[in-house]
Amino acid sequence: IQFILSEEFSHLKKDVRQSLLFYGSGHRVVVASVEIIFDNTDKQLPIPSEVVSFCRRIGLNYDQFYINKKVTPYKEMVDVLVSAGFCSCNTYHIVKQGKVNQLATAPDSYRLAVLLEVAGTQVHEDGIQKAKFMLEELKQELEGAKTLMQTLSKRLEVLAQEKNDLEAFSSLDRKRRALEYCLHESRLKAAVEELEAMEELYSPSLKSQKDCRSLQQKAQEEMQETSKLLEDTEKHLGTLQDCQSKLSTEEQQVQSQIDEIVLKINTLSEEREAITEQKAQTQDELKILEERMAQNEMKLLSLKPQYEECKRKEEEFRKMLSELEQKRDETYDKLGRHKQFGTKEERDAWLCNELEVVSETLKELHLKENKMTEELQKDVEQEYKLKVEIEGLKKVEGDCQNSITELEKHLFNVEKNRIERETILSELFRRDADLQQKQSSLQDDLTRTRRSLCSLTDKNVIDGVEGLLRVLKKLQSNDETVASVVNGYCGTVLDNFECSDSLLTAVEVTAGKRLFYHIVATDEVSSKITKEFNSSHMHGEINFFLLNRLSPKVRHYPVSKDALPLIHKLSYAQKYDKAMQYVFGRTLLCRNMEVAFHFADENDLDCVTLDGDQALRSGSLCGGYHDKSKSIISSYKNYTSLQKLLKEAEKEGQTIKDLIKDLRDEITKYSTDKQKLERKIINAKRDIEHMKSCKILLSDDLIGLKEVRAKKEQIQEQCHSNVDILQARKIALENELNHEMVSQLSEAEQKEVDQLNDDIRKLTEECKKMFSERLQLQYDRELLLKSTLTKQHERLTEVSLHIISSSHPQCVNLQVADSRIISYDKGTAPSHIHTQAATSFNQLIIFCYFSVQQESIQGKLKGQKEEEANIRLEIDAYDKELKLFATKKNTLMTRIEECNENICKLGPLPLQEQTKYQNVGTVQAMKLLTEVNRKLKRFHRMNMQAEFQHTELLNKEKKVKLRIEKLDRGYNDILELLDILEMRRNDAVLFTFRQSSENFSRIFKKLVPTGHAQLTMKTSESESVPIGNVTDVSRIKGIGISVSFDTDVTQVHELKEMSGGEKSLLALTLIFALQKCSPVPLCVVDEVDSMLDSAYRPSLAWLISELSKETQFIVTSHGHDILDYGDQFYGVKSINQRSHVNTITKEEALKFVT
Repeated sequence: IQFILSEEFSHLKKDVRQSLLFYGSGHRVVVASVEIIFDNTDKQLPIPSEVVSFCRRIGLNYDQFYINKKVTPYKEMVDVLVSAGFCSCNTYHIVKQGKVNQLATAPDSYRLAVLLEVAGTQVHEDGIQKAKFMLEELKQELEGAKTLMQTLSKRLEVLAQEKNDLEAFSSLDRKRRALEYCLHESRLKAAVEELEAMEELYSPSLKSQKDCRSLQQKAQEEMQETSKLLEDTEKHLGTLQDCQSKLSTEEQQVQSQIDEIVLKINTLSEEREAITEQKAQTQDELKILEERMAQNEMKLLSLKPQYEECKRKEEEFRKMLSELEQKRDETYDKLGRHKQFGTKEERDAWLCNELEVVSETLKELHLKENKMTEELQKDVEQEYKLKVEIEGLKKVEGDCQNSITELEKHLFNVEKNRIERETILSELFRRDADLQQKQSSLQDDLTRTRRSLCSLTDKNVIDGVEGLLRVLKKLQSNDETVASVVNGYCGTVLDNFECSDSLLTAVEVTAGKRLFYHIVATDEVSSKITKEFNSSHMHGEINFFLLNRLSPKVRHYPVSKDALPLIHKLSYAQKYDKAMQYVFGRTLLCRNMEVAFHFADENDLDCVTLDGDQALRSGSLCGGYHDKSKSIISSYKNYTSLQKLLKEAEKEGQTIKDLIKDLRDEITKYSTDKQKLERKIINAKRDIEHMKSCKILLSDDLIGLKEVRAKKEQIQEQCHSNVDILQARKIALENELNHEMVSQLSEAEQKEVDQLNDDIRKLTEECKKMFSERLQLQYDRELLLKSTLTKQHERLTEVSLHIISSSHPQCVNLQVADSRIISYDKGTAPSHIHTQAATSFNQLIIFCYFSVQQESIQGKLKGQKEEEANIRLEIDAYDKELKLFATKKNTLMTRIEECNENICKLGPLPLQEQTKYQNVGTVQAMKLLTEVNRKLKRFHRMNMQAEFQHTELLNKEKKVKLRIEKLDRGYNDILELLDILEMRRNDAVLFTFRQSSENFSRIFKKLVPTGHAQLTMKTSESESVPIGNVTDVSRIKGIGISVSFDTDVTQVHELKEMSGGEKSLLALTLIFALQKCSPVPLCVVDEVDSMLDSAYRPSLAWLISELSKETQFIVTSHGHDILDYGDQFYGVKSINQRSHVNTITKEEALKFVT
């Protein structure tokens, strides 16, 4: 509650704020908030809500207040609380622990300060202090104004005397200036008369000198023109020499390129012939090798059936031999059983055992045979897979070889295109160099022409024309408004008409500067152009003809053969008629000056001749020599044409630069493509090598697999024959098991054995024969297989492919070189090579022509220099004669200037003063002037502003007087305000003291019915008087308490004689009395009954219950007396170091405190 309602926590430092938010270990808290909810059904708070919540949220870097969950400034929240009765002057609506004890043990002066605070004297004290401060300021300002008034009075007296002296000085000074004016005027007239006589004497010499100088100037101009012509001729000669040297250099470069390419072609041709020869040799070897391979294949095909037949017969013979030997062995075994076994049972037992062994062996052979069969099947499948992979590699190798061929063709095209682009690029570089030279020459001519044009007319006008064109170029865009401005500009007057060369002088004299006026459609266009011109900080002068504002008069021209309107000789567009009428409409072109003077006098028109002489309608005549070679119109036309040529050259140069850039990009692209193609070819060849190695490995695996399969087939056949032998043995043993033992063979058996031996011997010989034949065939077959020359064929094929692939770049280079050498042939060479000879011949002729012209111009220039030297000698003679005239004239002019300067220094004089001394002689005037100067000497250090300063000080004195009167009134008003504020403060303090004393006595009577107490005012440490007996608050030094706890009124106790409980009781009485003086809607007290005696606690509880009828009380207590009067009870417990507040019943509360 205190956290929100009091100002104790309004200004917190960062460390204090952190400690307030969180103190201890564990998760750190960075935000905390406290909320108080008020019942506003009585509308005591000025907020339209029945429930009002006040909340304060504090963090590490912010502190915010909320009213009904809306952010509210602290001052606004305080104003709301004050309007509800929470007065800031009463700090005892929250009574913390120790505050009662502090008030009980406080001195009398502290209680006085508390009562003064409750009385609200701080407002009056602030007003009194402010009024005293204002009073002091007014007092100081009033003293300063009075001091200024005294200073002004003294200064006015001095200025009055200075004003009288100034009037006397002014009268004498006017007389002095009038006399000096008379003297200077007489000297000026004498000097002017002497100068006029001298000019009349030397005027013929001046005229002759002027004529000579005109002749000299004309000769110098002719010399300049001749020098310029000579310079141009020499420049042309230098240019021709440079072009000749450049052409020879280019010819040498081209010839060197041709020689280099021819050498390269020869080298490449030799390499190509060597490669072709090697290729043919390799192909011959391949052809021979293929024939041998075909013969070997035929032999293999013929040997294979013989070998198979021999092998088959050998196997049959061996099988028959095995059967016969087995049969013979069995017969012999029967004969030998009686020797081996004594009885039949022993023999049968041995036979049974032998049958079991044979059966087990048969099983093992069958298993082995089946296993061999499965392995042979897998080998067949593996062999098929290897063959498929080898075929696939061959196909991929062929595709790669085809792709290499395609890439090499593409590489040839790319290289050919690149070389063609390089040839075009070199041609463009040459053209660009020629254009740059041309632009440089045009720029020099343009600069020279502009300099000449600026010498003929105003430079600012030319700068204005160029600046306006730059502004228009800047304004060109897609914006409609800007486009209308650009379209509304029509150019200068000079740009919009044409005339013959004979009229140039007349047109220039008539128009003058107006030739460069700019014609625009409307005044809006001119204003926008002017605004942009100024904002772009352009230099120069611009003037406009506004077609929408011009309204020239309709003129009637006279009809005569000697004169015609000048405008009729000009050709221009009809839309510019207003501007042309304004410039040329009132001018007639006349035959001579007599005709011009006649028409100008009769028709109110300006007249001009072809030579530029004018007769104006005002009556004045203008004329002189006009050099037609220095025509402004011709210079301007030449200047604009050079500008156009320069722009065209720059445009062409930019086009060539763009083409060069594009060609460079294309060449770079072709170079990049070439590198990419070469990289692809290398990668493809690398892939082919890899596939060849893989193919060799797979072929080796296939051969090994075939060899292993052949061995496995032999093992399978052997197993099969062994099975047959064991089967026959098994049958023989079974047959023997069913017969009796014999001691000898029968005759049939003996014959059979003999026959068997004969057959065995024959079969053995046949087997040996078949075996030797089979070995011979096998040897021949293996020899043929080894001599199939496959590897040699593959090697030769690779060599052939390598030769082809290696020869292709040479072919490419050779073809490119051929194409380049063909491009330099006579019929298909570039244009600059093809026309080089003709150009050199033409330049030689032109060079000879300019050489002859140079010699003639040099001779002409020499004659002009001699003529100019003669004229200079005549001018020198006139200069000597006129030098004396110039010296005398300078002396007289200096004297005239001095007289005029002296007259100007005298300042303005009335006409009466100027004519007053005209009839006085010079000597008499000098005497009068000496007398006046003598009188003026007594006036030294005069204040020439005395009259003006005197008037100003009088006005200032009036203002100071008014200010002093105003300050006096303000001073008296503040004194009255101070008296009123002190009176109000005393009234408020006395009223609060009386009210507090009455409340104190009444509340103490309620707490201690048998006692009585009252507040007293202490005027000194020992003197105390009742509150009602003091009228002067300034005499009060403190607030004392007189108290008695029994019915005896005379037994009054001092505070220092009382116990702690009694002091606390008196302090609580005073607090409640103060709250009665300034009631609040809410009062919070914290364990105020802890220091009281047990006898007074019930009374305190009853008193709080009585006061709670007007004010809500929130009381914290550990005693049960206050609980008897409580309306709502809350228990506060600490669980896990955290406070928990719960609503409880009265019985739980009593049990809680006990």
